[in-house]
Amino acid sequence: MRHLADSTASRPIGCTQATEIIATEGVKLSGALPKGCELATLYTTAIAVKAAHAREAQVLIDLLTSKDNARLRAQAGFLDQAT
Repeated sequence: MRHLADSTASRPIGCTQATEIIATEGVKLSGALPKGCELATLYTTAIAVKAAHAREAQVLIDLLTSKDNARLRAQAGFLDQAT
């Protein structure tokens, strides 16, 4: 997306995940791909049994997944999935 934003072409076009487009200054999200062509990445979290900072990891997971932050995730292009 950075290369697209810096392009000198008259009408450059690119395709990637919405989160990357939204986060790149100088490009604009124009729409979603048609059904069946869309790209979705499912992010999962886990804490290793022997994690040195398990409590801190859980705090981060809670912050990233909290209902209070749903609006911020949506603004960044993330879709919430039912768990």
